[in-house]
Amino acid sequence: SLLDMKLLVLLVLAAAVSAAAIGDSCSAVASNDRQQCGFSGLSQTSCEARGCCYDGSSSPACFYQTKAAPSGDVCTAQTPGSRLDCFPEATYTSYSEAKCVARGCCYDTTTYKNGVPGCYHPTFQGYKVTKNTPTATGFVLSLALIASGPYGNDVQTPNVEVIYEADERVRFRIVDPSQDRYEVPKVADVLKTAPATAKTKSPKYEVTYTDEPFGIAVTRTSDGYVLFNSTPTETGPAFNGLIFENQYLEISNQIANGANIYGFGEHIVSFKMPTQDTTGQIFTLFAKDQGTPAHSPRGGTNLYGSHPFYVDIAGDGSGKAHGVFLLNSNGMNVILQPNVVTYRVIGGIFDFFVFTGDSPMSVVQQYTDLIGKSFMPPYWGLGYHLCRWGYWSIAKTKQVVDSLRAAGIPHDTQWNDIDYMDANRDFTTDPTNYALSDFQAFVEDLHNNGQKYVMMFDPAIEDNLASGTYAPFDDGVKDGVFIMDAQGNIFNGSVWPGPTAFPDFFNPATHSWWQTHLSNWHDQIPFDGMWIDMNEPSNFNTGTPFGSVDAKPIPSNTIRDGAPFDANNPPFVPGYDNAPQNALGLKTVAMDAVQYPDIHYNLHNLYGYSEQNITAQALQAFRKKRAFSISRSTFPGSGVLGGHWLGDNNAQWFDLQMAIPGILAMNIFGITLVGPDICGFNGNSNAELCSRWQQVGAFYPFSRNHNTENDIPQDPTAFGQPTEDISRAALLTRYTLLPYYYTQFYVAHTEGTPVARALIFEFPTSDITTVSGIDQQFLIGPALLISPVLHQGATTVDAYFPSAIWYDYYTGAQLSGSIPGYITLDAPLEKINLHIRGGYIIPTQAPALTTVAARKNPFSLLVALDSNGAAEGTAYLDDGDTIGTVESGAYTLLSYAAQPGSLKATVTKNGYADAKDMTLDCVTVFGVSASSAPVVELNGAAVSNVQYDATNKKLNACGLNTAMDVTFVLSWK
Repeated sequence: SLLDMKLLVLLVLAAAVSAAAIGDSCSAVASNDRQQCGFSGLSQTSCEARGCCYDGSSSPACFYQTKAAPSGDVCTAQTPGSRLDCFPEATYTSYSEAKCVARGCCYDTTTYKNGVPGCYHPTFQGYKVTKNTPTATGFVLSLALIASGPYGNDVQTPNVEVIYEADERVRFRIVDPSQDRYEVPKVADVLKTAPATAKTKSPKYEVTYTDEPFGIAVTRTSDGYVLFNSTPTETGPAFNGLIFENQYLEISNQIANGANIYGFGEHIVSFKMPTQDTTGQIFTLFAKDQGTPAHSPRGGTNLYGSHPFYVDIAGDGSGKAHGVFLLNSNGMNVILQPNVVTYRVIGGIFDFFVFTGDSPMSVVQQYTDLIGKSFMPPYWGLGYHLCRWGYWSIAKTKQVVDSLRAAGIPHDTQWNDIDYMDANRDFTTDPTNYALSDFQAFVEDLHNNGQKYVMMFDPAIEDNLASGTYAPFDDGVKDGVFIMDAQGNIFNGSVWPGPTAFPDFFNPATHSWWQTHLSNWHDQIPFDGMWIDMNEPSNFNTGTPFGSVDAKPIPSNTIRDGAPFDANNPPFVPGYDNAPQNALGLKTVAMDAVQYPDIHYNLHNLYGYSEQNITAQALQAFRKKRAFSISRSTFPGSGVLGGHWLGDNNAQWFDLQMAIPGILAMNIFGITLVGPDICGFNGNSNAELCSRWQQVGAFYPFSRNHNTENDIPQDPTAFGQPTEDISRAALLTRYTLLPYYYTQFYVAHTEGTPVARALIFEFPTSDITTVSGIDQQFLIGPALLISPVLHQGATTVDAYFPSAIWYDYYTGAQLSGSIPGYITLDAPLEKINLHIRGGYIIPTQAPALTTVAARKNPFSLLVALDSNGAAEGTAYLDDGDTIGTVESGAYTLLSYAAQPGSLKATVTKNGYADAKDMTLDCVTVFGVSASSAPVVELNGAAVSNVQYDATNKKLNACGLNTAMDVTFVLSWK
């Protein structure tokens, strides 16, 4: 089109200007002094994207400019962790000081260790401020480049747009006013707040800046605490000024001594992130299917999702906290070192949000106010889920379901992996082992028993079948839903079915195509939820080597950053010290592949989000009930759409230990329905490991046992006794607590709080040095503390108890010992320690083997009194599956308050008609001191069924038989 041609002309002109700018320094390089830049065979565009010289008549054709040797303190000022590699194409042992200095870089191997480069770029000053222009929402700073960055393709005059969006949130965007650059909000509705049209009236922060070199700072006005400061100062950390190039953006933020940082997912790492390594800890944010490797200090152990958000909790015991969110979906490295966080990003813009807090919980609430609060799952989604890859037949699947029924083990939802499919193709069944009629009968049996069924769906669609034999692909071609390669053909990859095409879930045409095929499939097999896997997206091949978006004019509705530009081989590759060819495209779609709004280079980290978004819409459209989807790849805002599991873990004790940090991290990212594969996905589990994992897994927000093909079975009955008994007991306790869990999901949905919480988020002032690092225990909501055994052979657990009254869940006995502090608890194989925090009231319900059956049982209240004899709590009730009950008001909300000698229930909302048929049978009160059994009255009438445990100070009153939707007063004296 004419627009396409205009765009191509502009790109060519931009490239020509860039080439001219470095032409003199290139021609001065003698042929025998030329050092190869990048890989052999790079095109001129790819070469110049690296800031290098190109001469097609010479060898090497792409070579480094010769620059003056760095002088002054531009080398010594940098900390080792801030060094940017200047010799990425060679191993560290091949460094030569002469070659390094010829590139204008610093050479120092005396401090080399742990992968820190010995040849590195000098410090860059960045930009200076030339103008400050007030706006209705804040102000705009005009910047001018002081000196070029590492790759020489700098934006000359960027703007910094400061927006006073809300009293507790400030936004600043660093953009190129001369041309559009890719931005997340242009393609994805991640932000749930309306754009600011005026400056907020009472900001709790002050924004300042330095002129030269440019730096921006945000300070909380209440206490003068600096929340963000990118100013490179002599007294502060030694880092670069702002770098803003075509494909390389860098900015650093000073953090306080002793700061406790949480966030930057998704990685297998402790919940509290390592910040004290002077060589830097690199966290790569780029969605990748590579199992669950433990975090490496040099990066490259990135997992399935990207979450550039962190919470900073002060280390001084004040309990103060703040948060920082970078809205950017491009690949990046985040480097943590003492007193500084550095972002190195390969595209887009810097779009930062700073949240003032000032408590850890309020930071998460402010973040979820922006990106959306977590979805309200169906009640059955909180039950126990069971799956494996490798049942291999519907008969075997049914056999496992029957075994759990016979053993009396709660089991709400059965799943199947791809082995149900015909040759691993979506929307098919294996005609022999999963015959459609048998499949339908199996799902009908589940539904008749009050159970649910979830199926696996991969995004990749087989593309090499004869036309007319596979409608999902044929219709997708007709509707134009697939990602295209740079030459305008359907991009071809390889996943489980073999040769495949990848739907572009941003394309509006894909919405109707996806919904139609899901709905038609649901007519065949009425599944209740969807498991969407492999959506990083995973591709067993590697994208086109040396592909370039310049091979064909980009469609006019796409945005890429300025020329020269190389999508597949950018000058900086997150996650690699020594990047191989096409490193970004390893095991995924080529970076220059074209999607509806942009190229995959920019959209890669959004692929899973885009799929889960239209999946949730489709499920609600044809099921007319709440959408239940569990996705492997996530992005900020994914929690609004559904849940997440922590990926392909291993049947090892280490993986059991690392599950809790993963759950805690996802909860501060706003993804509350989350859990790992219980008992481990890869490798053979064993009775002890699986017993301990079933115990703690029964209390994860999302509780699912799953493992891979060809490994031994690990369902709760697979190991016999005592694993079967341990699983049953733990799950019956979970089902007893489901009303409390469901209420916490309601609170998360309405207030934006985590469901699973680290102790530091509830107790940020209690023994901060110790509590800040605890991630082997966790809270559900504010009241339920889980302290599991996570080590082989252990029969005790050293559990930390913050300053509060704590009661043993099972006996009601008040915990004694050195509180706050660690207490050694007995934990024989059959026991997991649960404690209730004094001051809270939690609703419970008599358990059953399914949530459908359990919801018909009577409720109880567990009242845990604090030191003043008081407690409070809530209970949320609705039908558990209708869409939008919170928004429509079709729910009942009960508020409970205990004072010494009494408990009052108040109906604060009564919009669920069936709440009148739900009954409250028992109230149990922990912490009641009496010389004999107290006299208990309900609304002034005596209660006869009363038991009092004087040893444990536990009062139990049953036979109340009062409706859940009425106000009452229960008294004891």
